[in-house]
Amino acid sequence: MLCCDWLTAAGALTAQCVGVNKTAVCKLIQRDEVTFTLSIRPHETGRHMLTVKFNNEHVPGDYLDG
Repeated sequence: MLCCDWLTAAGALTAQCVGVNKTAVCKLIQRDEVTFTLSIRPHETGRHMLTVKFNNEHVPGDYLDG
């Protein structure tokens, strides 16, 4: 289950953040035609996995432990 998605003129942008037992609440906010802000509110502490895709392909980037 994706926690948020956005259909842009160029394609679909999706994000999901999953913890050990629960999916975090995510919100994608479009700032302009090419810029988005992703807000994440987890429901539990611990390690989470963030997945961001554009047109069903992973968006490359660094993952931070926190």
